[in-house]
Amino acid sequence: SAASDVYKRQPEGWQVTPCENPVLLCVTANGELAGTVERFNYPLTDIDLAAEVNPTSGAELEYLRAWVVEHYRAIESDRQLADGSLIFTSEPPVEISVGGLPGLRYRFRSTHPDGTLFERYVGYVATDGELLHLFVTGVINGDYAGVFGDNTALTEFEPYLDELIQELSLSGASARDLASAYLTAIAEYTGGNDSTHDPV
Repeated sequence: SAASDVYKRQPEGWQVTPCENPVLLCVTANGELAGTVERFNYPLTDIDLAAEVNPTSGAELEYLRAWVVEHYRAIESDRQLADGSLIFTSEPPVEISVGGLPGLRYRFRSTHPDGTLFERYVGYVATDGELLHLFVTGVINGDYAGVFGDNTALTEFEPYLDELIQELSLSGASARDLASAYLTAIAEYTGGNDSTHDPV
């Protein structure tokens, strides 16, 4: 099956399973936790974009691009307040299907003046016209909680994360159904072998 093919393309010794917290995806390498991916959902009515873009049918990507621009601006401002020496760089967002919805993948990083990596994040964002769906992971140098432990592991897993995000089924899902859709996609991605986690 397509899901099995995706599973076979994972790095050898890696496994993708739901964490105990259902909004987290746990990624393990040779039995050790390598990192997590976190899911967020925000009602569009709670998002106040400076750009006047309505996420109507056909304009979703324009709305998402505006959201990414403002997200980058907010992150850069936050990092400058925390440490004025950090250098923030971002990549232009790339179109990608996020659970069957038009979406964007975005990436940003912060480095020290000597080029040492402070943090690197990759996110996926989409909207169904009612909710903003956001999936985020990354690496913070020296911090092994909540994200990937090192940049090499994150870089190795990113192509497979792209595949997983596209396997989701978010189109038409209500907020109550999103956790179920997320866990179902993970089960399909891993060959359906995880029977210890029931959809929420």
